[in-house]
Amino acid sequence: MGEHDSDKQMVNSPLYADLLQLRQSVAAQQSHIAATLDRAASDMGGGGVWEGPVAKTFATEIEGRKGEAHSLAQDIVDAVDAVLKQTPKQVTAAQARAYRKAV
Repeated sequence: MGEHDSDKQMVNSPLYADLLQLRQSVAAQQSHIAATLDRAASDMGGGGVWEGPVAKTFATEIEGRKGEAHSLAQDIVDAVDAVLKQTPKQVTAAQARAYRKAV
């Protein structure tokens, strides 16, 4: 079974398209992921919710976790971007068919 000329034809990469869709989905969720602790940090930082030394320790912990959530949300987008940069936008028709068959 030899290669046909149509197998060598360059087409849009379905893997690249899937990664792009993943990136768009992750980016859309990024603000939600990053904001998971924003309200709690704001409530605790403003006082009135809970007062005292343990409350201050807890507020500091929430603030730190909030920063971590923002950072991790960006890390997810950055990871997808890194894979996208390494993925060709076009592949041969045979490679595209093989990818579609595998997923």
